Amino acid sequence: MIKQISKPPLAIDDSAVDATLVKRVQGGDVRALGDLYARYSVMVQKAVVRTMPRISDADREDLVHDVFLSLLKLVNKFDRARVFRPWLYGVAIKKTQNFRRKRSVRALLLRQRATNSEDNPVHPPADGQLENAEIMEKGLSSLPAGQKDVLILHAVEGFKGEEIAEILEIEINTVWSRLHRARKTMLQLLENEREEPGGHENGV
Repeated sequence: MIKQISKPPLAIDDSAVDATLVKRVQGGDVRALGDLYARYSVMVQKAVVRTMPRISDADREDLVHDVFLSLLKLVNKFDRARVFRPWLYGVAIKKTQNFRRKRSVRALLLRQRATNSEDNPVHPPADGQLENAEIMEKGLSSLPAGQKDVLILHAVEGFKGEEIAEILEIEINTVWSRLHRARKTMLQLLENEREEPGGHENGV
């Protein structure tokens, strides 16, 4: 009968171990951080992969290390009355979401540079293509940050509304309203550019 009730004390003991390790990390004990890594690195890896299934092995490893290194600062905000494990899982998810968001922005910038490149010997962009690329870049730079993020994630990266809401931690209705306003602004800009006399013509 004693063996049958041995599991609950172990769970309590695990929480106690976590609390002790967290207290040591809060005091600057790096070895305690290593102990937390040994206990939870596999769990953090799973959280990263579930949040971003297509992440590369190298990026996954970097993110896992980043999560634990960030604990040196974040752990000071941790309430030791809480359970550490789910709190750490949440940290891993947010770190991964931020990484995915930044990568989306970098991908867009790379696409813009490729579009605007003038030294493509195989398929040099036509004047109209360059002009449209400049207009798009101008339009994106004029958008508020919230609208720009939603537009990039939806139109460039192909994320669904629910995924964008999760990435940016906003309501789904906010996603659609920002996307609607961003599209309206971009369309208005395109119309204004077409109506302007002269445009980007090359004078002969």
